Order: sequence, then C-alpha cells, then structure tokens
Amino acid sequence: MTSPAKRAAQRFRRMLDTDKAIIAAHFALARRETDPSRATFYAARGYAMQTCYRTTRIVVHEPDDDAPYTTMHTARQCRSRTCQVCQRIHARQTRRLHHALLERIWRHTPEMRISLLTLSMRNRPLAEAKPALEDFTGAVRRYYALKEVKRSHHGVLIGVEAAIRGDDANPMIGWHAHCAQLITDACMVEGRYLAIMRIRELFRDCLRVDYLPQCWIAASKPDPDGDTRQPDRNSTTEAVKYCCKPVSYLSANPPKDLFGAADAPRFHVSPDVVRYLTEALHNRQLVTMKGAWAKARKEHCAEQRTAKRNRRSPSSPDPFQSDEFDGLPF
Repeated sequence: MTSPAKRAAQRFRRMLDTDKAIIAAHFALARRETDPSRATFYAARGYAMQTCYRTTRIVVHEPDDDAPYTTMHTARQCRSRTCQVCQRIHARQTRRLHHALLERIWRHTPEMRISLLTLSMRNRPLAEAKPALEDFTGAVRRYYALKEVKRSHHGVLIGVEAAIRGDDANPMIGWHAHCAQLITDACMVEGRYLAIMRIRELFRDCLRVDYLPQCWIAASKPDPDGDTRQPDRNSTTEAVKYCCKPVSYLSANPPKDLFGAADAPRFHVSPDVVRYLTEALHNRQLVTMKGAWAKARKEHCAEQRTAKRNRRSPSSPDPFQSDEFDGLPF
C-alpha cells in the first residue's frame, strides 16, 4: 500500500501528464489553423504552457507531527485557463482569499452559515461553448436580480464551471454554477425560504428555455467531530475550485500517430476541446460575489491597501518634511 504522500504525488503526476497532452493539442491547433494570426496565437500559448510545465516542481512534505502534504512551485506561470498547473495555483490562492473573507463575515455575524446551490443547463454541442456560456451567465445574473431570490439569502459567491461530456465523435459541453449562499435562521422562515422546485421554475424563466433545469441545494451540516465551520469552508472551496475538471479534457481513444514514440504522453486531449474552451473562457470572469461577500471583499482590499502603504512608508522621518530643514544650501 502506498503512503498518502506518494498517492498525492501520483495525483500531481497525472495532472502534469494531462497538461502535457493539452500542450500538444495547442501545437496541433497551430499546425491546423489556416489563419496565420490564430496559428501564432495557439503556438505562443503552447510554448508558454510548455515553459510553465517544465519549470514546475512538486515537493512532498512528511512532517512528523502532521499529515503529509504536497506543494507545487513554478518559475514561469503562463496563467492560461487551460493550464492545469496555473489553475491549481490560482485555485489555492482563491481558496485562501475566500476563506479569509468567510472568517471576516463570521466576525461580523457569527450565526451565518452557507447553503450550496448548484444551477445547471442542458448539454450543448462543443462548438457552442461560448454562446452557451453567455446564455448561462446571463441567466444566473437575472436569477440573482429577482426580489424573491434576494430575500432568501444575505450574499452569494458564484463560481461557473464547465463539464465536457459525450464522446470523440459528438463532444458536448454543459455549464453549471456552484453558489455559496450566506443564510441565517431568519432566511428559513415562510416567505423567504425557496424550495427546490421553486428554484428550478425561477431559473427556467431566467434561462428562457422550455425544460425544467436540474438544480440542487443543501445547507451545510456539522461534521462528525462537531465542527460547524469546516463544512462551510468546504462549500466555499467547492464554489471556487476550478473552471473545468482536468479529466474533462481527456479523450477515451488517443490516436497512436499524434506524437512521436520518444515523447508519447499518457493521455490525449482533442484540439477542438482546447480551441472552443479557450475561446469561451478568454477574458471571462467566472467567480463573482454579491451582498455580504462583496462587502467583506471591499473591507479586505481596503485593509490590504492600507497595509501596503504602511510597508512602503519610511521607518525614519523624511528630512525634507522636518521643521528643522531650512531649505537647499544654494
């Protein structure tokens, strides 16, 4: 049986193998494109991700008094939405930020807890990834603008995620959103609480479709140890984890002639998946917040700016600002 540290290292290795296949898909797109500007774009993305991939280092830590854990370091981040290394680093930073915001909310309102709502839409062809994302984000925005929905929570953190389904011959994409809603006991009374069927009906009207979309909601419950705060942190992590699951990129039947024998990856990623996802996610804000979440973020950013100014201020007084300075000597 392998140790927890080795299992964690194997997970990171599979993630890097997926990244390697995504890089190869970028180069395949560059060779296939007839537009020189688009070919240059995909080639530059591929080289940037390749540099990020080659400079990534995974360190397994096994402390004596704590559980083993792994850390990832890269010297050249490409910051691409399809790069698994950068997405994992970004998810770690985002998770820390929103956990800090949650602690700030608890200091103001200790009884606040989270209910996790998932909104989804039907699958659409992969070529319609960008218009499908526009339709879905517009529906989520209209849903949380409803007065009936606003009364049911004190704030919401929304994270949009893609799920690639289907097969290689007919790839499909579906968008869904994990919404971490802040609630108190006052939100559970009659007149403010929304049942799941009512949520589905409202979201159907906002999505402007003739079918009833799949939605799911659950309030966080204390874990077996009696901790009431850790499930809320887990719900927050679920909302901001990533924009697309790494396994969603993979193809079931990789062609044998796509790569050379010396550099054959373990996985294959369809170039079409990379192309349509890159177009859909370019310059898109996938994490938004409203209500108490936005207020906590504003206070957090104000404190960060104040601390940054204090760090930049000199430790000793400026002689030009002193009362004893009479002016320049000439």
